[in-house]
Amino acid sequence: MAIGAFLLLSGCALANAEAVGKARTRAELAQFSNDQICGRYVSVTPLIAVERQARNLGDCSQGHRWCVQLGYRPGNEDYLTCRQTAAAMIAIDNAEQAAASAALTRQGLMMMQPPPPPPRLQTTCNFMGQMMVCN
Repeated sequence: MAIGAFLLLSGCALANAEAVGKARTRAELAQFSNDQICGRYVSVTPLIAVERQARNLGDCSQGHRWCVQLGYRPGNEDYLTCRQTAAAMIAIDNAEQAAASAALTRQGLMMMQPPPPPPRLQTTCNFMGQMMVCN
């Protein structure tokens, strides 16, 4: 099930990236949200770079977007402190998610039943004179 959800989300992300990439003017890009413009699979063309700059999306990182949303301006000392704090928070969050994922994987593996052993064939052999016959 997790693989299916991953494939579905990846497919949606790729379709979004393709739609953003097809935009030829800033007016066409205006229909896309910041999340779509900053999508993981979006190729950064000069037009998309201009749009990101106009929207003050910086490097599109989660940390940049949080700090700007809180009112910090890129380039000053408070912004840099905010970015460092955001990076630490994101790292902690990622570590917690990885630990939770590993725990679920371990739990799933422990719940799995081993496959049944292969069937044992019973063979009966008889001697007929000097010849052995098995069935």
